[in-house]
This record gives sequence, C-alpha cells and structure tokens, in this order.
Amino acid sequence: MCSTSVTVSQAGTDFEDPVTSVRIVQVRTQDYQRLALLEQLVDDIVAGHLDVDRARERLAAIAHASHAYRPWVQSIAMAVLGAAGVTSLGGGWREVVAGFVVTALVAGAVVVFGRLGWSLFFTQAGGSAIATLAALGLMVGNDGVPLLQGVSPSLVVASGIVSLLTGLSLVASSRDALDGFHVTAAAGLLEVVVATGGIVVGIMSALWVGIVAGVPLYLTDVGGRVGVPLWLGLLAAGLMALAIGVGAHVRPRGLLPFFGLGALAWLVHAGALALFDERIPATALAAIAVGAVAQLGHARWRMPVVALITAGIIPLLPGLTLYRGLYGLLQDVEDGGHVAAPGMLLTALMVGVALAVGTSLGSQVVRGGRLAAWTTSRAPRS
Repeated sequence: MCSTSVTVSQAGTDFEDPVTSVRIVQVRTQDYQRLALLEQLVDDIVAGHLDVDRARERLAAIAHASHAYRPWVQSIAMAVLGAAGVTSLGGGWREVVAGFVVTALVAGAVVVFGRLGWSLFFTQAGGSAIATLAALGLMVGNDGVPLLQGVSPSLVVASGIVSLLTGLSLVASSRDALDGFHVTAAAGLLEVVVATGGIVVGIMSALWVGIVAGVPLYLTDVGGRVGVPLWLGLLAAGLMALAIGVGAHVRPRGLLPFFGLGALAWLVHAGALALFDERIPATALAAIAVGAVAQLGHARWRMPVVALITAGIIPLLPGLTLYRGLYGLLQDVEDGGHVAAPGMLLTALMVGVALAVGTSLGSQVVRGGRLAAWTTSRAPRS
C-alpha cells in the first residue's frame, strides 16, 4: 500500500489461481468517523469477535455510509476555524469577521477546485492565492474605507492559510517515518512538500500581482499569542480543533475530545512560552502533550490517534509565520526590522518539525505502557 493505492494479493493453491487486486484512490476526502469505524472493525477481526460474513456486512455498511455533514456545513466550520485563528493571534473584531469571510471563500473555492478535478498542488495554490488577494484588497481599502482602516491583512491571510496546511499528512507521515515505515512515510512527506509548495506559489503569485498593480504592500504589527487572554486563547484553540473535526465529518457526540485537545495544546504552549520564551521548545512540548493524550484516549473516544493529533495541533500551525516570511522574501525586507525573511521561513519549518517529532514522541512514550493498556481495556465496545 502507498499513499494513493491499495494492493491486496491472495496466494493461489493447487485448485485456485492467485488473485491480486489494486484500487487507486481518485478523490480523497477526510472522514474521521468512517476511519474510526474501520479501525474498530479491524480490531474486532483481529480479536476474533467477527466471522467473515459479519465482517463483510460491517465493511459494506462503512463503505456506503453517508457523510455526516454537507459541504456548506464544512465551509462554515472552516470559516469558524479562520475566525478563531485570528482571535488566537490577537486580532480585533474586524479581523475576526474578515478572517471568517475569507476562510469561507477559500474553503468554498477548494470544494469547487476539487469538483473540477484540480490536483492538490493547484488546489492549494488557488486557495492561498484567494486568501492573499483578499489581503491585498484590505491593503487598498485601508486608505479609502474607514471601516477597514487599521485592519491587519497579515492576520486575515494567515487564517486562510491555516485552513490549507496539511496537518493530517504531516502527522501521518512523521509517525510512519519514526515507526520505520519509510515507503509510506516518503509518499506522505512528498505530499506535504507538494501541498506546501502550492501554498507558497499561490502566495508569491498573488503578492507579485499586487506589486505589478501598484498596491502599497506592507506588514502590520500583530499582538501575537502572548497578548491574548488565557481563557480566550483556550476557547479559540478549542474551536479551531473542533472545526477540523466537523470538516472531517466527525459526528457531534465525538467532537468534545477535539475541542479539549486544541485547548490543551494552547495551554501547554502558553505555559511553556512563559517559562522559556522560545517558540520551538514550547511548540514541541505542546505537541508531546497532544500526542500522549491522543494515544491514551483514542480507544475510549473511539477515534483514530492520527485524527485526534491532527486536530489538536491545528492552533500551533505556523500560517502567519509562513506568510510573513514569504512576504519578506519577495520584498527583500526584514520583518519588523530585526528578523530577516529567511529566519521567518526557517522558524516555520522548525515549528513543523517540532510538531511532527513532538506528536510522535508523545504517542510513543505512552504506547504500550500501563496507562495505554488501562484505557484500552476500559474502552466501550460496539
């Protein structure tokens, strides 16, 4: 099995020919609910609780089950993610509204691009270009529209970018790499590179259009995570993770752990940042906490570990850092006068590495231990 194909072979006997079946995944959607049901089915088969006929019936039911939410509901969830992301970065109510609208546009455009058959690279490029063009519009409106004066375009475009960042592929591929499954890890990491490359191309292309059109490009100072009240940061981070769950078709009764993991990531990150004043170690510690809790609780919550981790780390993804680094690289200026653009891009890269390694470490520390065995033994059975 690789990233987009599944191959199943059955050896022949003296009376039967060998059979090999290959299935290619043409359209991929994230459906954590069906993934959870599939994991439960595999566990029951391995444990010997199902015969062949019953296993086939459950597999058919999973395969033909409808999605939990319609596309417009998912678009609203992504818009909430964008608004919560702006809130977590210290944005005001106008930035929050703008982030909601822009992220909804990006999510809707991604759905349209998918239906048109666009590949992942161009879908990511189109979505990030829309977010950046919206930021350019805010830059123009700052001069002539009183309501838009003082609105931070950086926060708005960052909210749209976060909705495009490939947290699932990053988590899954890093876990495969550290667990020794290098073939699937290489495919997943290549997908991360392609998807992130699309975001980079989309942002750079839109900024270049702004330069050609004579838009007065600029970067605004943002309050950052430190200036956000703890309760508001916890709420925003929890809503971001919850929105990821809705976007991946998790039914309402299963969304509470997603909210909790997002809030946990924010809490640990804020505490570590206050102690060390270093973003990379703080991100790593938050990722370790998310990975450990997800591994301990996934059986009780009936949700795959990778799904829980993906939602939990969403408040920590470096969308704003990536945008500001690319902007500085294009303009050949320093961010705030003291941090060069390559340094910003390197920070974004190191945050991604900290998230990947931290979540895998946290998961492996508790995997197979007494706590993991206890939570598994007490998990409700279907």
